[in-house]
Amino acid sequence: MVSDATQPSTIATVETDTGRLVERKPLAYLVIWGARNERRAVVLDRPRADELAAVQHGQVVPLGPI
Repeated sequence: MVSDATQPSTIATVETDTGRLVERKPLAYLVIWGARNERRAVVLDRPRADELAAVQHGQVVPLGPI
C-alpha cells in the first residue's frame, strides 16, 4: 500500500515555498459544435481550440489533468 504522503493531490498542487496553489494546465481541449453538439474534436493547444470553436461557433471544454 502506498502512503498518502507520496500520492499527488488530485485537487490541487501547492508551492512548498509560498503555500500558493499552482494552476494545472489542461492536457487537451475538447471542441464541441453542431446543431445538437454532435461534432467533436480534441485539440492539444488552447489557441487552436479557440480558433476552431470560433470558426465552427462551438465551445471549448478543458480536459484533464487526471
